[in-house]
Amino acid sequence: MEFFILFALVIIASAENKTTVLPPTTVTSEAPPNITSTSTAFTTTTVKPNTTTTIQPSTTVTPAPTSTNAPIPPGPPQPVAGYWVVHDEYANITCIVARFSAAFKVPYIKTDGQAGNGSVVLNQNATATGTCGEVEQTLTLKWYQVAEGIQAPKPNILTFTFTKNISNDIYYAKSIELMAYPDLIYFPNATTPDYIESVLSDSYLDFFPAHLNNSYACRSEQIFNMPQVNTGYQTHGSITGMQIQAFRNTGDEEFGASENCSGDTATSDIVPIAVGCALAALVVIVLIAYLVGRSRSASRQRGYQSV
Repeated sequence: MEFFILFALVIIASAENKTTVLPPTTVTSEAPPNITSTSTAFTTTTVKPNTTTTIQPSTTVTPAPTSTNAPIPPGPPQPVAGYWVVHDEYANITCIVARFSAAFKVPYIKTDGQAGNGSVVLNQNATATGTCGEVEQTLTLKWYQVAEGIQAPKPNILTFTFTKNISNDIYYAKSIELMAYPDLIYFPNATTPDYIESVLSDSYLDFFPAHLNNSYACRSEQIFNMPQVNTGYQTHGSITGMQIQAFRNTGDEEFGASENCSGDTATSDIVPIAVGCALAALVVIVLIAYLVGRSRSASRQRGYQSV
């Protein structure tokens, strides 16, 4: 019995020794994950958003354009040729027939004291009136300047005055007069409240001359200066594609035989000169080709003879 008790004690003692053999708490040598490192990870999620990515654009960087500059006036319309007649109802004749286009640059003074250039373009639908005298005849054209739907309160007036020289059977225009109204569109800031008058009249010059029963024709542009009345300025005039006839004695509206201006004559002379030069060059080329061909054939014949 004592033997069994002693054997049990030995077994218990050996069991206690085994529990001490187990590694002590050195299993904690593997340090658990540092909690503070996870806490720093959490703090990174609480970083405030970078406000530089949401900066509002400053309204002072792109200021709105100012409207201090004056608006640019519209350009004048392109001149278009019109056709007009002056009819004498009592004599039942058409004394004047005309076809042309015209444009004018009219100097004027602005409210700031500076000089400006107004534009006046003859309207192809201008109203024609006139007189059919024995020695003097007139053609007067009236039209209203219209721009951006605004019509000038007064019309522009262009007048041609013709006279004839019975001894030479020649007629011509002795004067051209323009009454230009300074509208708000083509004469911006004009100080002149009423018409600007320009007159071209020279006793030593004859404008648009032709023999009686013939018409004056000039396709080329005719440029002239018209002195203004009481200003000292010169109005610049331009007439293009003109054909006109005065002192007619028939009831129809057809032009008589045309007498061309010097500008058209100079232009027409260029064509035959150019054609003549081209024909002369062609003759020279043909002659050279003939001489070259003849020399080659002669050399071949000499070669055959030598063989």
